[in-house]
Amino acid sequence: MIKFLFIALLIGAVKADFTTTTYPILMAVGGYPDEGQVEAVDLSGQNRTCRSDMVRHPNGHGFVGTYIGGRAWVCGSFYPEVTPDCYSYDSVNNTWDQEQRMVRPKAFAGAAHFNPDEWWLTGGKGVTAFAMNETELLDANIGHFVQYNDLPVDLDMHSQVGVNDTHMIVVCGRFDNHIGRFFDRTTGQWDWIRPLMTQKREKCQAGLVRYPDGSRQLVVTGGYSDGNYVTSTMIYHLELQYWRFGPNLPFTIHYGASVPFNDSFLIAGGNSFTQGGNVDTIIEFDPFSETWTIRPEKLQTPRDLFAGFTVPESYIACS
Repeated sequence: MIKFLFIALLIGAVKADFTTTTYPILMAVGGYPDEGQVEAVDLSGQNRTCRSDMVRHPNGHGFVGTYIGGRAWVCGSFYPEVTPDCYSYDSVNNTWDQEQRMVRPKAFAGAAHFNPDEWWLTGGKGVTAFAMNETELLDANIGHFVQYNDLPVDLDMHSQVGVNDTHMIVVCGRFDNHIGRFFDRTTGQWDWIRPLMTQKREKCQAGLVRYPDGSRQLVVTGGYSDGNYVTSTMIYHLELQYWRFGPNLPFTIHYGASVPFNDSFLIAGGNSFTQGGNVDTIIEFDPFSETWTIRPEKLQTPRDLFAGFTVPESYIACS
């Protein structure tokens, strides 16, 4: 069964498109230290300024967010309390409108798309301040969350990556920091990624990257490992099933936002031990040269533990 599950993952990974549609505008919501601030950054390379009057988000930090169903959604929060609340942003009226709540209150959950209309949240920290194993799915066609297949372990502060419309990967969870896990929704089963991760890791950033040869590889970087904040990167080849080390980050980053972007991903913001606090950088992984590049665009406010995702130009005006 294990062999069958993993082969199914690999075949799906090669044949399917990415699960998240990416756009040229980065939206950053909340986080620490300025809990409710909302900003937009133009990633098109045209050096445009995006609207700066977006109303503040009602909650603080530790939530997750995405663009789904024509709106930005942000769900959960750790501060001022762990909450199940979800809000979507009305860009015409400049308001945050309350949506249907999540099934469970949570903060620091993992989140990724199976496809543009299905957003899956896993684990997180509950009202008891302990990690959870519950998951829930938002279907844009029905507009609310439903309970879904539980994780095999309690996880929070982990990274989650959509592979295709049937498979998902989670890595870097606390208490599970040397194991990558994948989920097959066709069977409803979880299993380990084999072999185990080369280096224990939590609070990391991760993304799925398409290489020039057409292969898709999981990039896991930064975070905390064996008592130290690290710059090292590990890359997993889904087809050939092995881990290798990749290029180091320019500085340590944890609690940054992993943002799918084109055929790769960005790390926006985060906290850096070597830089002495929160950073405003937007760093991109280039699979052609296999390097990290600090982009010229920056966040207006250095922040961590925020919701970062891309939205269309028609949604947030930039000029």
